[in-house]
Amino acid sequence: MKFTSLNNIFQDAKQTFQRFSWTLISSFAGTLSVISWIHLERVKGMRLPEWIGDELGKLAMTATLGLTLFLAIQVFSEVKILEKRKRAWFNLLALAVLVTYFLTLLGKLKGEQFYRFYMINANLHLLVAIAPFLFERHLTNAFWQYNKSLFIRVGICAIYSSTIYFGSVIAIACLNSLFNLRIREDIYFQLWFVVMGVFNTWFFLGGIPSDIKGLEKQEDYPKGLKIFTQFILIPLVVVYYVILYLYMGKIVATWTLPVGWLSSFIIGASLLGILTQLLVYPLRKDVDFGWIRTYAKYFYRALFPLVVLMAVAIFRRISEYGITVERYFVLLFTVWLFYISIRFTFKPETNIRLIPTSMCLLAAMAAFGPLSAVSVSGKSQLGRLEFYLSKNGYLIDGVFSQQKRKSSFKDSAEISSIVEYLHNMHGLGILNRWAINHKDFQTMDQYSFCRDFLGIEFVEPYQRRLNPSASGQVYFYYTAQPVNVLPVEGFDYLFNLQGLYGNQTPDKRVMETTLGPVHVRLIDKDNVFELFYGEEHFFFDLKALLKDLKESNSVQGYNVDPNKMIFEQESSRIKVRLILNSLNGNYVNETARVDS
Repeated sequence: MKFTSLNNIFQDAKQTFQRFSWTLISSFAGTLSVISWIHLERVKGMRLPEWIGDELGKLAMTATLGLTLFLAIQVFSEVKILEKRKRAWFNLLALAVLVTYFLTLLGKLKGEQFYRFYMINANLHLLVAIAPFLFERHLTNAFWQYNKSLFIRVGICAIYSSTIYFGSVIAIACLNSLFNLRIREDIYFQLWFVVMGVFNTWFFLGGIPSDIKGLEKQEDYPKGLKIFTQFILIPLVVVYYVILYLYMGKIVATWTLPVGWLSSFIIGASLLGILTQLLVYPLRKDVDFGWIRTYAKYFYRALFPLVVLMAVAIFRRISEYGITVERYFVLLFTVWLFYISIRFTFKPETNIRLIPTSMCLLAAMAAFGPLSAVSVSGKSQLGRLEFYLSKNGYLIDGVFSQQKRKSSFKDSAEISSIVEYLHNMHGLGILNRWAINHKDFQTMDQYSFCRDFLGIEFVEPYQRRLNPSASGQVYFYYTAQPVNVLPVEGFDYLFNLQGLYGNQTPDKRVMETTLGPVHVRLIDKDNVFELFYGEEHFFFDLKALLKDLKESNSVQGYNVDPNKMIFEQESSRIKVRLILNSLNGNYVNETARVDS
């Protein structure tokens, strides 16, 4: 048996670096930027300006894109047999594009920059799969063999990299424990990025075929891949499809609309199914593999009902809440899946390159231009916000009203949700078009915009979890203005009550607890707080307080006057003062029920 010597390993690594030098330099730059941030800010404990961490993050993002971009250029150049001068020009042009991209990441990163990065990254990964075959019509088998090699190499890299990483982690943990070296936990994060950014990338690149055109004559199909697809992937896809079809039957039988997370399941199942379909492509007509032939024949036909189901689910969400970036992707994927299903059902011999090529083009469209995910979702949410602001008098003839008004809880919740989305995705500078006296909202967050500019309390996501129109329930929350010093003169004991827990009955919930000699309970239906001390029994009726708070604060109030939240009662023997810090619960058909 012949073993690979260390000299051969070094020679292979050297040849890989010479072949993919631009790609590896990008990987090294990205890795260095990440571990530098970890080392400077966490290991050294240095108080770095925030912008330094931001710039290192942007450099890592840019380098990540450079890794796949330079790889796509290299494999394209090899197939086209471009001379070194032309390759250098291509690489320099790519470098200029990356520098331009880096310079566009100005200021604090928002959601739109991250989503655009994800889409560009997906686009470039797909480009690596098709780059060697651009303008090459008749290399279908080479295309399959090339991408099969990449797929297998990814699996091998995952095994090798995981083994190296976890083996190193165990070794470091042993050293740390046995020799009391006090190694910081940050070293494990740095090690992860070094393994993935240096070893994993280098090792993966070493397995990319050098004679890509020559793969057209290669006919081998790995036995391990055949077993994996035939006995693991195909049965899994069938199981997922059966579950989805059963759920579709439930929808038809009960005549209910599909739930929101259904699209995620269909996307996952269809992507796994398409991947499996591509992996078994050379065996689709082999008479020895009837199970695979049946799968290949009926897979795309079975997709149609699921695509329709996903379309119903996403159009329902869009009609209710408009387009967000996530819903844009689901909608785009639905359209793409419908097109692919139609094409491969009625033209089974369609070139399989259509799948990654069309996905690559759609990813580019989703990342840039007026039809991009960020642009379309921004316009949709701005339209919804304009509707609610105009409806409640905050926006008149396209200009913000300077008069503060009140809105219903439902409208306040919708406004808060949209403003939060726009802030996280774009920054509130997008609202400057409606500003008075050229006011700039860019530096505002969702809380200050709602509270200080519109004059409404921002409704938190957990407060929006109940839909008033559907259930008749509205969540309320009141908090007293903080009091740093609490006078206790005239009293002997102070009991701090953090929460009440109890039993649910069909018509009410009783929450109670014991604190030393004091026993307290809260009955949510009656809104009565009771306190027992020996033979003494005190009632504190909260109805009047809740009515006052709702009239003055709607259903959410922060910094409520603490004097409103104080109750006193006394008997011939005992005086009791109840100080409420917070009060929350639900209005059920306008009737308040306190939860805590």
